[in-house]
Amino acid sequence: MDSVSTDLAHLLSSLRLEALAPAFAEEAITDVALLTSMGREMLLENLDEIGIETSDATTLADALFPPSPAPAAAPATPAAAPAPSNGHIVDASPGGDASGGGGGGAAVSAEEESAHEVAQWLLKPYLVIDPGELKSKVLRLTREANRHQHAGLHANAAATYTQALALEPPNARAVAALYYNRSAAHRALGRHWEAARDARLAAQAEPRAEPRRTAAAWWRAADAALASGDGEGAAEAVALGLKADPSSAPLKQLQAKMRADAAGL
Repeated sequence: MDSVSTDLAHLLSSLRLEALAPAFAEEAITDVALLTSMGREMLLENLDEIGIETSDATTLADALFPPSPAPAAAPATPAAAPAPSNGHIVDASPGGDASGGGGGGAAVSAEEESAHEVAQWLLKPYLVIDPGELKSKVLRLTREANRHQHAGLHANAAATYTQALALEPPNARAVAALYYNRSAAHRALGRHWEAARDARLAAQAEPRAEPRRTAAAWWRAADAALASGDGEGAAEAVALGLKADPSSAPLKQLQAKMRADAAGL
């Protein structure tokens, strides 16, 4: 399995799925990070598209996205102890006694203290990535996604654009471009609803963009909406696009076509 990364090779070997390596290599799925970036549902969908058996795909998905353990059942509430015959009330709280005297609170157990520390760690804000490092990562992922897109590996392209977006780049133009390109990848895969959604996000991500870029994003949103059967959404996208750039020829042509189709011409 020289064509895939070492970690992916080890994962496939541990699951006895070595036979999948050539298919992954052909689709440029070369590392575990790319698989996990897809999420379970998209991973299963993409594996089905490239001809992976459902049982093998499920085995891999279960390994990458193990189901969350069921929450432990709450312990039964102990029944209240009966009052002693001398009329004293039994203290049922931890550390209390049966004499009616006030007992101290129970010490926090080691397990509870450890759980508290973990909770505090999880609540800490994420560390901010160095701006230079962030820019480098976004550019690397964008170029990788573009290569996938040009090679016709649209599922890989969509997943890699998603990785870049997950870094939350602060540059509005970069975010708009990532959504715009991911929209194209979804459109090529027949995911029309997702394509329309991403095109809308692209149009909205850069409020001060050049009108022609905003109009292009709205055109893509309208085109994908039409493909999904959402005529109302398409009309809204065309209207917003023409508001941004009233001279947009592609939007005018699409609007004319929609009107002709509606009139049955």
